[in-house]
Amino acid sequence: MITGEGLRPSSGAFTIPETCVYKNKFHLRLALVLAKSNQIIKDFLSPFSTKCQLEFDERSLDIFHYPYRPGADLKDIIIFLKSRGFNSKEIDRISTIWNIKNRRTGFKEILKDIKNLESSNSELRSYRIHNSLIDKAHKIESRFLRTLLLATSFGEIGNQALFTQYVNELLSLNKTFYAIDLRQSYITPSQIDLYYEIVRFSFSKLQKRISDEVTLKMFESNFKFLKTNKHDIQLKNSSLDWSLVELREYMKTYRYGLKFPTYWISELLGRTSVKEVDDFIRTYNEHGDLENLLPIDYWIFKDNFPIAKKSRDIFIKKLGLADQRNPLAAYTTLFLIENNIIKKELSDQNPQLSKPVFNLKRKFFHEMLSAGHESTFIIYNLLDMGEEKDEFIWWLLL
Repeated sequence: MITGEGLRPSSGAFTIPETCVYKNKFHLRLALVLAKSNQIIKDFLSPFSTKCQLEFDERSLDIFHYPYRPGADLKDIIIFLKSRGFNSKEIDRISTIWNIKNRRTGFKEILKDIKNLESSNSELRSYRIHNSLIDKAHKIESRFLRTLLLATSFGEIGNQALFTQYVNELLSLNKTFYAIDLRQSYITPSQIDLYYEIVRFSFSKLQKRISDEVTLKMFESNFKFLKTNKHDIQLKNSSLDWSLVELREYMKTYRYGLKFPTYWISELLGRTSVKEVDDFIRTYNEHGDLENLLPIDYWIFKDNFPIAKKSRDIFIKKLGLADQRNPLAAYTTLFLIENNIIKKELSDQNPQLSKPVFNLKRKFFHEMLSAGHESTFIIYNLLDMGEEKDEFIWWLLL
């Protein structure tokens, strides 16, 4: 399964050394950055920092004394950097990172339409506003936010076919895909409240429009991770858990099971045997309709590549035609080609995929970082691949 929850430091990963010893400068700087946003790490690191800061190198001290929170004004940051002796090349690169992380979101224009909807007493005016929202949604880079707004507005203007299409697509966007898709600019201090205001508006509308109780529970459970201590989202279902009996019952049906296989696999993983999961995927290979799945749904076939030639041909053709400029499709492809059989089949269509998977993944994550995708998840993966760059410190710090 495609998994990942971003960079979640564990307190157990940090111990207070008896002497001022650390693995290398990068690891020290990374720990100092994480301590600024994680109280557990800060508490663990504080005695070490107090005792050893006089032995820190100059750039580590810069991180230690960095006075600003994420989203601080770039002018103030540049003044600090100059005062610490950063050269123009370093300042230019840090400024570029800041600008990427603080790109314009267009949230205020979307919220203006939402406010107008709330005050509208005319069906015709509301119809026009929803069409304005649809136009704005099509320009949004984030697949999650774009799909969410399209489902909302098409539902409100009564286009049931497109409403259903986009709700179904939302059920394919699991937590990992959300992490890849999320833009850094959405969660800056100045934008995150606006972002959640849009999400709450859409959720409230969709909860009223999704008439099927099972589908509504699927929708809410798929995005329950969006509900946090700082940002609440109202959910209709008091419990979003499925019993194994319920899972097995719904997975057998076409309406729910064969129509949304990736959702049920995500729910089933870790709760039952690998054999039961594999049996369901093999059943889907025989009776499901791969043609109707989105390319990003194909991750479930990594270890269960379709045996039937017809299904295999559909799989390769559809994945081969997927736009690899789309980050979710590209990530799915990179995940799948860890299977050498799939890699060979796809490489015949796209010679670029014949390159080592490690190199392709590294290139992908760096491209996502430069394109403004949320940096924590990306840097976690690059660190996991063994890459250590001081630039990562600023992606996390700014």
